[in-house]
Amino acid sequence: MAKKFRAQNNPNVIQSVKEAAKADTRKPDEPAGSAAKPAAEAKPAVSQTEKTPAPAAPAVSTTIKATAAPQSGGDSKAAVAATTEPAGKTAPVSTVAASEPTGNAAPSAEVVANAAAVASPPAGETAAATGAAALVSEAVSSEAAAVEALISEPVTAPSIKAAASEATEVGALVSEAATPVAAAVTGAVAEIGLVISEAPPVPAIEEAPPAPAIEHLPRPEEPRYEPPGYIRPTLENKYLNKEALRDRLWLRKEFKPIIAYVGRLDFQKGVQLIKHGIFYALQQGAQFVLLGTSPEPRINEEFWRLKQQLNDSPDCHLEIGFNEELSHLIYAGSDMIIMPSLYEPCGLTQMIALKYGTVPIVRAVGGLVDTVFDRDYSDRPWEQRNGYVFHQPDAAGLESAMLRAIGLWYSYPDEFQRLVINGMKCDYSWNYPGQHYLNIYEHIRCK
Repeated sequence: MAKKFRAQNNPNVIQSVKEAAKADTRKPDEPAGSAAKPAAEAKPAVSQTEKTPAPAAPAVSTTIKATAAPQSGGDSKAAVAATTEPAGKTAPVSTVAASEPTGNAAPSAEVVANAAAVASPPAGETAAATGAAALVSEAVSSEAAAVEALISEPVTAPSIKAAASEATEVGALVSEAATPVAAAVTGAVAEIGLVISEAPPVPAIEEAPPAPAIEHLPRPEEPRYEPPGYIRPTLENKYLNKEALRDRLWLRKEFKPIIAYVGRLDFQKGVQLIKHGIFYALQQGAQFVLLGTSPEPRINEEFWRLKQQLNDSPDCHLEIGFNEELSHLIYAGSDMIIMPSLYEPCGLTQMIALKYGTVPIVRAVGGLVDTVFDRDYSDRPWEQRNGYVFHQPDAAGLESAMLRAIGLWYSYPDEFQRLVINGMKCDYSWNYPGQHYLNIYEHIRCK
């Protein structure tokens, strides 16, 4: 629209139109109709030039058609048509009609001349139109160049500063809008805290009714497994079970104590001390029996090599694996059992051994020191002492406890028998601990 407006208001275009109007010169004696036609045709030509850039003026061709028709009464009328059209396109420009006297079939020479004059535009009009088109084309080209220069103009520092200034103003507006929102949130939080502080206190929980006291818990049953040759653990049958164990593992039948280990072979159980205990027992004139396996392949291989090394000894048998039936026979037929654990949260082996009349030799850790009390150094009454305890996790500590136990078996068999009886009297079932827990809870409830 801007280009069209500028073309219409260009002084050069307006001047060209005025010159084209002045060039329309006619003779005074020409008919009014014939003069009006070329004038009417000149104006649309200029208007078309103003709207779009006009190319060079097209060639003008003139076609004159004459038709004659006889009329009744001897009169004839002739119609002469004159058109001006661009090359390649036919468009009627003007039509001139003349009446001839009746009886004439062809138009007169004057009519033909008038039609030719009307069809041919004056030379001045064609030149004016061509000049106007050139001026319009030049104006459009200059405007296009100005627009291209404006687009290609680089962004300057002032424009960047103006954008930054606008961004600062927007940030200030956002801060002003956020301030009242933050104040409202702070006020709401303060109100919530006030409501919470004014809430009523939580009612106290009523005391639960006391639990009924348990008068007696059933004693644990005897061992389920009774391997061949096994006799229930009594002092009289202890030596019969020992003979059955020697028959099962092909041990030499001599007057010697049997020391055993039953359990897992890993770092927690003190595998290095177990190996040392095997050789120390054989050195002190005792027999040794081992039943166990390890979750670590390296330890398993180590004990398999040890088994091959001691395979020909009549006083030692190592069973790599686990057999529950054989474990009960070992508990029942052995005189002593070692547990040199580095740490032991509870320990079941020592409690099972006590029930079978086997004297435990343990390290003073965890549940071991809570259930086994040293015969020589415990502060408990004599009837509560049931085994041997050492403190240092080394070979010297284990040797000290084993030497005292083996010496008592050889030198003081009656004292050793009393130690076995003390162990068999120990009750580590839930008969008493259950009642102890109930007593503690009752004490807390009554406070």
